Amino acid sequence: MPRDDAGGSFTVFVSYAHSDNESPDPSKRWLNRLLEQLQPLVLQNRVGAWSDRQIEAGEQWDGSIKAELAAANVAVLLVSPAFLASKYIRNSELPALLMNAMNRGGTVIPVVVRPCLFAETTFKYPDPARGPGELSLSVFQSANSPDKPLNAMQEHEQDAVLLSVAQRVLELARTKPAAEVPGGGAAAWSVPHPRNRFFTGRAQVLDDLRRELTAGGKAALSGMGGIGKTQTAAEYAYRHRGEYEAVLWAKADGEESLKADLAALAAKLDLPEKDETDRDKAVLAVKSWLEANSGWLLILDNADDLGLVSDLLRREWGGHVLLTTRAYATGGVARVEIKVMTPEEGTLLLLRRAKLLALGDALGAAAEADREQAAKITQEVGGLPLALDQAGAFIEEMASSLGEYLELYRKEGEQLRAERRGGFVADHEPVTITFSLAFRQVASASAAAADMLRVCAFLAPDAIPEEIFISGAPELGENLTPLAGGGINLVKVIGEAGRFSLIRRNAKSGTIEIHRLVQRVLRDEMDAETRRLWAERVVRALNASFPLVNYESWLLCEKLLPHAQEAARLIESYGFDFGEAAKLLNGAGYYCHARAQYAEAETFYKKALSIWERAYGPEHLSVSTSLNNLANLYDIQGKYAEAEPLYLRSLSICEKLLGAEHTDVALTLNNLASLYIGQAKYAEAEPLFVRSLSIREKALGPEHPDVAKSLNNLAYLYSRQGKYADARRLYERALSIREKALGPDDPDLATSLNNLAYLYNRQGSAEKVEQLYERALSIREKTLGPNHPEVAASLNNLARVYSEQGKYAEAEPVFLRALSIYEKAFGMDHPDIAVILGNLAGLCEDQGKYSQAESLYLRALSICEKMLAPEHPRTTLIRQNYESFVRDRRP
Repeated sequence: MPRDDAGGSFTVFVSYAHSDNESPDPSKRWLNRLLEQLQPLVLQNRVGAWSDRQIEAGEQWDGSIKAELAAANVAVLLVSPAFLASKYIRNSELPALLMNAMNRGGTVIPVVVRPCLFAETTFKYPDPARGPGELSLSVFQSANSPDKPLNAMQEHEQDAVLLSVAQRVLELARTKPAAEVPGGGAAAWSVPHPRNRFFTGRAQVLDDLRRELTAGGKAALSGMGGIGKTQTAAEYAYRHRGEYEAVLWAKADGEESLKADLAALAAKLDLPEKDETDRDKAVLAVKSWLEANSGWLLILDNADDLGLVSDLLRREWGGHVLLTTRAYATGGVARVEIKVMTPEEGTLLLLRRAKLLALGDALGAAAEADREQAAKITQEVGGLPLALDQAGAFIEEMASSLGEYLELYRKEGEQLRAERRGGFVADHEPVTITFSLAFRQVASASAAAADMLRVCAFLAPDAIPEEIFISGAPELGENLTPLAGGGINLVKVIGEAGRFSLIRRNAKSGTIEIHRLVQRVLRDEMDAETRRLWAERVVRALNASFPLVNYESWLLCEKLLPHAQEAARLIESYGFDFGEAAKLLNGAGYYCHARAQYAEAETFYKKALSIWERAYGPEHLSVSTSLNNLANLYDIQGKYAEAEPLYLRSLSICEKLLGAEHTDVALTLNNLASLYIGQAKYAEAEPLFVRSLSIREKALGPEHPDVAKSLNNLAYLYSRQGKYADARRLYERALSIREKALGPDDPDLATSLNNLAYLYNRQGSAEKVEQLYERALSIREKTLGPNHPEVAASLNNLARVYSEQGKYAEAEPVFLRALSIYEKAFGMDHPDIAVILGNLAGLCEDQGKYSQAESLYLRALSICEKMLAPEHPRTTLIRQNYESFVRDRRP
């Protein structure tokens, strides 16, 4: 964690005992009060103040303290009994401070805060030149008399002492030469950046850099523009300066700047060639010095073209070479990737930079409202440090608020991204220019890579499936059409697009990710016509990539879903009304429907229906498909009144356009009949099922899986009517077809197993029931996930078996799990919830839990009366069970 300074300014190290800053009385928190006196100097960047409370979680605290000790110009000691008793202060802090005072002219200012043995206490220190020594603190003039410690004074007297310390620090800062400060213990120091007092987090990155440099001597800090590579490299230099004889810096963004900076190092190293007019000779002298010496650190900043620095990377040195680069591939140099900030890191940085949180304070010290707004801004800019610095600078300079900035950013983000305000990294280009320049470099090398980035700009930023560029390539323009075959062409283009870390590839998952600000900048730079062109291409490519939805394609559908959701926003925003847009939305809706994501499915279905009606008119087959899907969704949710007119309209369109014997007609007949079963309209349902089955058998053959669906549904109707022999024959035939045609884990197979088990149980064939239910449950959990409504159906049926067997302890948690799944999927009033409540009520009744049973019966009855007709069999059954309970069991 940095000190509270601009780095390279006059620095103060405060040594204190923690217990002396933890008093319930704020007037006795001596560290806080001292820092208050120093704060005006800190804010003017005239003085930097550091204490160990600025060390963040995850940071190597011992290393941070040692680095600050080595760099300090002044040490202020808050002396007390606890201070004198601290082993760490005695063994680590004071020896370093005393050596600093004697060898580098550092100043030590003791302040006695509580009565203690100030004059009688001595400290040992190592001196490489003169051997070990011993010194009393009393050799240093204290700011107040040891006989009159701060806690014995009036508050105004305490303020006077602490003010005198601040005045002494200011006096020293004016007279000390600045050249003594930046490098700390390093003999040569050429880091051109002041230390960033707002530097936040990155503890793991700094640790990884240290490990790689120690192990191999070379490391590359790699990441996209604006991610904080230069600031992190500078922070590494400041933290570890005491460990190097020289810390050297050169810009490597071009051949000329690299040569100029390397030649300039001759003066920093005081080489004979420092005044050499031939720059090549000065560079050669610097390289010779590097080869002849050890214990140095050379930072090559912005080394995007590793060829420029290859000579420095090929050699084995006695020092360390650290690169910052946007290049993803760093060859033989260990790569340490720097990523966007976590939400917590970004929020902390923004609040500190906007001066809404004091440096050194933890995130919890900020107002809750500020934390919430800062977190939203951090999310909006994707945790990019450069963007957070820009935001903080704007808020500070414009006397703005976090809320106002968030609103402005959402409305006028293009303008804000293009500005470079007086942020701490003000030498960095604005976000827009940073990414625009990188994109132009990519475009100059590969038109296909540039178009790939344009495509990514209109998708969800994370986990973009490569299938979009393979299956959708013909829709993406001539530069990307050759990617249709995948293979090496695709890999090469992804590599070119990712050269400057604008995108990252996960080869294992076959996906790409792009930062949301890169997306926005790419879109910002397009005119309206170009944006519309690429938005349309993306929608068409996604449609071409979205597979036919079935169990085997679910994995790909899941990967494409976030991008389909983004496409839905594009479709709405640009008013696209072509058929491919509706087809994509319908496919995404069908997948969400299958995975019990009903709210999302309804949104997709409705948008698809609207487009198809506009594009093709109200009597098109695509309209019929959309109506059927939406009706089926309502049917599953128990919204029977909403479903029926949609089914009837769909059926009318199909029969008119396809004829009465078409398989699409059979599908709608089947679905409409299922709706009637849910409403207990058995007489209306049976002829529709029979007709659907007949059409499918004629058109598809007797062994087709769709025939099995009709058989299964007709069998279900027969079982509800008590025609068990007919139902069993059809169920067993449906199961046979599915076992032959489908895999062992297909959800439709589980449906047959579940239904057959239910029938066996009704017929008293208990020995097969439990086994079939458990197999169906296993398939559904594996394929549908543990929280799907069909899993709940299996759980309910299995729990009923346990209950009938008297296994009450086993049955109850299974019922409760099923109930929880249904409530999450359907809300609190679905008819299937009433079934489970009725079963659970019966279980409680059997166990003598009459109060719980009555409550459950009443809730189940209330749902049925609300959602179903009073004469519905389900309503009637629950009413009868409740009346029986009241008559026979209720005390």
